[in-house]
Amino acid sequence: MHIIDNLKSEIIAGYDKIQSAENNLQSEWRDPLLSVYARQREYYEHELQQYQEIRAQFNRRLRLGIWMSSALLLLGLLVLPGLILINELGDFRGPLFCFAPLLILGGLTGWAIIVVLWIWQRDQVKPTPPQNPLKTDLFVPLIPTWKEALHGELPKKKPHPGATGEYHFITRLLTLTDDSLILYRLNLKPGEFVDVVLIGPKGIWVFDILFLKGLIRWRDGKWSQIQSSRRLSRKSPSTIEQVVQPFEQHWQTNADLVSEILRVHAPVFSAKSLEANTIRGGLVFTHPKGRYDIPPGCPFNWGIVSFWLDKLNSVPNQEYIDEYAMMEILNALLTRHQRLSNVQNLSSMYDYANSIISNSESRIQSWIRENEQILT
Repeated sequence: MHIIDNLKSEIIAGYDKIQSAENNLQSEWRDPLLSVYARQREYYEHELQQYQEIRAQFNRRLRLGIWMSSALLLLGLLVLPGLILINELGDFRGPLFCFAPLLILGGLTGWAIIVVLWIWQRDQVKPTPPQNPLKTDLFVPLIPTWKEALHGELPKKKPHPGATGEYHFITRLLTLTDDSLILYRLNLKPGEFVDVVLIGPKGIWVFDILFLKGLIRWRDGKWSQIQSSRRLSRKSPSTIEQVVQPFEQHWQTNADLVSEILRVHAPVFSAKSLEANTIRGGLVFTHPKGRYDIPPGCPFNWGIVSFWLDKLNSVPNQEYIDEYAMMEILNALLTRHQRLSNVQNLSSMYDYANSIISNSESRIQSWIRENEQILT
């Protein structure tokens, strides 16, 4: 999972641009690249032919040298014992006795030269065939690079006291291994924020984070919080505070708002299935000192952090949501958030897509220029 930067804009336009480039960039540059590759192949074939001819000539001379050196060495080894044993040669014995070691020395010298030449020839590099540029890393995947720019992080300064629980829940969500995207603190209604929206293969989830300690009780639509108070005497160890707005109603309002925004501003996604606008999720209680008295069968979903993590792990992927749908949902929700928040320093994902494409094309052009210079 990844946190999404709320300042990213023009997501759908950028995704369409980068996806088009991913599909078309190779076909657009195919002919210029293959033209250079064809010339590289011609140059390689020429170099290989020269290499093979030189090597064949060297091998012929090497065989001749081996034969001559071996003959000299063998002749010297045969003549030397004979000169030692034969005494009838008279005055010729001395010169011939010196001639035999010269034959042996010549043979050994020849073998030494052959070994040196063989080592030298062995180190000669055989021409390497050029790689087809269409099958190299010249075309790096564009979409993963573009998607990484969507990622953000939690604000270093917590926006409000209850954000401790929100940070804890999001940190635990990040340990999950699926490809879901996390939106934090969306301003989808004037003056109000949606704590966490989760978008991914498992659908759309809206969470209200409650950082409440003590005993949290729900009975017949009414919430109450029972917590210890130091100001009270020992005879009155607790106080009861009524919650003004029912938590489940607040969650339902947020879920309905998200569903309405997607219905209007993400029509491609909404038209896919009746389940497309189904919003899941519920209340997340995050305080480490919280206890809960909520009877089974209550008409809303609630749980502590570990409950929701297990829930998300167990839910199967939904067929109606793919990568394009996720981008469309992000675009719709962030556009609404940015309009209501009146933020100015937005980062255009469309401009970033153009930047990635331009860098990729520049890398291809550089490869073409460098290899053309080598060939000339």
